[in-house]
Formats: sequence, C-alpha cells, structure tokens
Amino acid sequence: MDRNAFQVGAEDAFRRLVATLRMAMTSTAEIRGEYRLNKKIIKDVESLLNPEQSAKFRSHLTELRDSIHTALNAAENGSTGANIQVLPDRIADPEVRAAFDIVTTDMFRSVRQISDKEYALQAAIVSIVSAFEVFSVQVLSYFYGLHPSAISEDPQFSLKDAVSLGSIEKVIEQAANKAANSQMEKPFEDWISLLMQHTGMRIAKRPAEWPVQWRLLGQIFVVRNCLIHAGGNTDERYAARMKKYGIDAPGSGHAIELEQDNVVIAAGAALAVAAHIYFGMGKKQIGSDDDGQHHRRLREVLSDSISDIIRSGNAESIRPLAASFDFLASDVEPVDRLQVLLLTAVYLNGGPEQARTISSSLDWPNNDARLRIIEAAFKGAQDNLLDIIKDAVRSREIGMVEILSRAEFHVVRDVAGDSQLREITSTIIPNESQKGEAIPETVPAVIVEFSD
Repeated sequence: MDRNAFQVGAEDAFRRLVATLRMAMTSTAEIRGEYRLNKKIIKDVESLLNPEQSAKFRSHLTELRDSIHTALNAAENGSTGANIQVLPDRIADPEVRAAFDIVTTDMFRSVRQISDKEYALQAAIVSIVSAFEVFSVQVLSYFYGLHPSAISEDPQFSLKDAVSLGSIEKVIEQAANKAANSQMEKPFEDWISLLMQHTGMRIAKRPAEWPVQWRLLGQIFVVRNCLIHAGGNTDERYAARMKKYGIDAPGSGHAIELEQDNVVIAAGAALAVAAHIYFGMGKKQIGSDDDGQHHRRLREVLSDSISDIIRSGNAESIRPLAASFDFLASDVEPVDRLQVLLLTAVYLNGGPEQARTISSSLDWPNNDARLRIIEAAFKGAQDNLLDIIKDAVRSREIGMVEILSRAEFHVVRDVAGDSQLREITSTIIPNESQKGEAIPETVPAVIVEFSD
C-alpha cells in the first residue's frame, strides 16, 4: 500500500464515522419521510437575494426538480443506477451558491421518528461505539498495509489462500486486515494506546490518568457493553470497569438511564479522539510533500466534518475538540478555516473569554473580509462587529446568506444576534448591495448520472 492509498482510506474511514455520529445525534428527532422542498427556507434565503440572483436561484431549483423527475422515470423503466448529484460549487455567484446549498442540504437531510425514546438513545450509543471501532480497525489496517513490518505476529495462511490472493500486495493487505482485527479483540485501553502511539502521542498507562476525552470514550465503551450484554443493568463488573476510568459507578441492580445529552457527549468524545487519530496519523505516516498538499487535505477533511456537524444542529458536540486546539491548529499562519472552527469549539466549551485570549494570539489577515468579521466576533464587541459586517456587505466582499448559514460564522451569529443581522439584511439588500452588476453565468448545479 502506498501513502496516497493510506490517505484515501483513512479519509473515507473518518468521514464514515462522522456521518454515523451525525445520525446518532438525530436519532430521536422528527423526520420527513419524503424528499420535498421546504418553502419557508426557500422564502427566507430568497429574501436575501436581489432579483437577478433570485432568478438564478430559481433556475437551479428547476434543475433539481427536473433531475429528480428524470431519476424517478428511469427507476420506473427498470434502471437502478440513477444517481442525483447536487453540485453547488459549480455556481459562480457566492450568494446563489450558498442559498442553493442551504435549501438542498435541508431537503436531503434524513432523520427518523422513533417512538421508543429509551431504545433510540441506547441504539445511538451502540452505533457511536461500533462506528468508532470500525474507524479504528480500518485505520489500523491501512497502517499495517503501509508498514507490514509493524505486524507483531506472523499471520497464518494456507498455501491455497496464498495462491488464491494472487500477489504479494494482496497477501500483505490480507495480513494487515487480520492483524488489525486481532488487535481489536484486546481490551479498549490496549488498542487505543497502540493507535495513539502511531499518531506520535503516548498516553498514560493507567486509563484514570488519560486526557478527559479518552477517559470519557472508555466509559462510553463500558456503557455500550453493559447495554448489549446485560440489558443496561449494572453489576459489580460494570462498576469495576468504570472505576478504571476514574468514575465511581453504582454496583448491581441499577438500570442505565440515558438522555439526549449523553448521546451528544458520546459523539463529541468519539469525534475528538478520532480527529486526533486521523490528523496525527496522517501527519506522521504520510508526511508532507513539497507543497504541503497532504497536510492541507487533512485540514480540509477535518474542517468539512466539523462544519457538517455544526450545520446539522449539533454544534454542542464539537466542544470536546477544544482540548485538541493546540494539536490540530498548530503550524498554520495566517488563520485558516480549521482554526476558526476549532476556536468555535473553544468558545462553546470554555466561554467567550477563553476564546478571546486564544484569538488574540493568532495571526488574523486584514485582507479577508470573512476573517475580519470572525475575528471581531471573537473580540466580543457587538457594535464594532455589526459595522464591519455592514461595510463588507456593502462592498460586496461577502453576502448575508453566507454569514447566516456557514458554520464558520456560528460565533458571529451568536455575538451579533439574529435580529440585528436581519436588520442589516432588510436595510442593505437589495438596495445597496450588488446593485447594477451582472450575475455571472454558471453551468448546471444538478446532474443525473447513470451507472447501468
């Protein structure tokens, strides 16, 4: 396995984990059982566009409708390979692009109604732990594929198996999978310590001395095991295992009771530890090329994942990432998107003052309106923030759709206040913003591809 294959595999494993965490946190939410456009959201975002932009926005909605009809007609005629691709990045105008992205993200978001809340919460915890295990075994397997000499025990193959695999590369891949799965049969503290070593970080031998998020993840594994093997009823073994992670838990005869907050906390712990593994192992095992392409890709994947979680309405779950700020946000100047999102985690976890202190030590460029606005938000002065937003919107450096929707502006919205931002929208758009300028032509933003 080469380094590029390792990067692609680890990235896929991390994205799958994040998708499962998002679904777990919405496991008790109400869901729409059909694809449909939310008219209220369309009206809200369209109110932020001028007439030319609105026309473009509507044309892309028409593309979406026509693409869905094409896919449905194909299915009725026996095709199973119709795939609708929504491609907002093809839209040249940033305001139209942001508006279309908001509407389509809402349309395709899937949640489900589960009547049994207790069961749903238990299932969410089980899915979080299972997803983290899958992520870990995949990353470890990719690591062994890249470094076969790190496999501690010689895997056993029959001659028939070796011949059927056909090449030494396939034999190594199979050996890597076996070695990774073998490690995962050991206690949680053993294989998580092994993974951390491969990221360049060593954690204490005693779990009670681990960093808080690693300790919390260990506790969640104990809860999952109790839910599966004992129906959620605690016993002395459960108490002993929780004690290992520094928690005095009740002994026999108690039922584990869960709330939605427990699911958010569990997802946050899994996200923080997985981000550390993904980012640390990527830097250590892939290294860097001449132009830093691998490092940028690691940061891009982390940024996209954190942004997706914030936009799905689960911003509180990124709070544990605050503890990893120095590890994940170091060695980059000036401020980039990942640093902004991690600083948002600090803001949510430690409060505005802590975020302000860290923000003041960062290198904020003056030539980027988005970062000027975000920096002002972390400073906490609402009046100054609103003035900066007004100037940037009037000068077309940024649009209100972006400020009201993008995850990077979460703290901006919190500090400025929704009513104040809506007032800017009503007084500036469309009278002063983007008046008289042509909207650039774009290629279609929705396409249907067929694989059969």
